[in-house]
Amino acid sequence: MRRLLPLLVLLLLVAPPAPSDGQTLGRTLHRGQIYLGTAPGFALGGHAIPRALYMDALQAGYVFPNGIDLSYALTGMNWFPDVGDYSITMNRFAVGWRPFLSDPLPMIQPYVLLGAGFGGEGRYLCEPEPDCDPAKNECRDVCGRANWVGSFFAGGGVDVNSHLFDVGNQQLLLYVGAQARYEWVGTRYHMGVISFPIGLKLL
Repeated sequence: MRRLLPLLVLLLLVAPPAPSDGQTLGRTLHRGQIYLGTAPGFALGGHAIPRALYMDALQAGYVFPNGIDLSYALTGMNWFPDVGDYSITMNRFAVGWRPFLSDPLPMIQPYVLLGAGFGGEGRYLCEPEPDCDPAKNECRDVCGRANWVGSFFAGGGVDVNSHLFDVGNQQLLLYVGAQARYEWVGTRYHMGVISFPIGLKLL
């Protein structure tokens, strides 16, 4: 997986932009795009997290006309665990670059991204509420994941866009795609992650 990522980045940088609507050259894009979606995915590799499913429940971001992409993703697995189950939830923030933006917007958009995040991982445990006296108060268990961890990741992908309809002078697009990244979670896990984003863009 680590060998594939540099090749993917190199291909994105040297590949020519795809023609759109029969045009070989597009005008400079003067308007950004906002997107919202989700991304089913999985982790793989010998040092991956204990369960293979690892998905973005939420993806959101803004792409500037110059191709800079700022995004957020809520990523994890086993969102509603039972006591003792392994669970992970990560807040991921990324800076990306989409090099081939033009007007009209190309149907195919490759990109690269780099980012970091934080969250909780480990077994879901419940412990008695600290500083609570059962003789005086009704004490409750405090539940959560065992460890707070940081993450770092790098990768790239491609989106395929399809026009749905116009909203005033803006366009609503459907996008589907594929993304590959390598991610380090805390000091115990590092793995390749494959995901398949799908959602809506407003241009």
